[in-house]
Amino acid sequence: MNRPKLKKDWVGLKVETLKTLRNGMIEIPAGTVCEVERNYGGLALKAQKCEKCGVSVFINKVPESWVVII
Repeated sequence: MNRPKLKKDWVGLKVETLKTLRNGMIEIPAGTVCEVERNYGGLALKAQKCEKCGVSVFINKVPESWVVII
């Protein structure tokens, strides 16, 4: 799928991470399916719930080049 031209068009898209994403508390492995919550200063991603524990994680400021639209 082609990348959206407008930032607002990213919201709601399902993406797959190309890299392992880390912040101070969490790590999302490469290949994780996420949903774009917003696009301001980078993508804000919400990962799908863990099958074992049911936790869903968020990460902000992800460059668009680090994900692929599915």
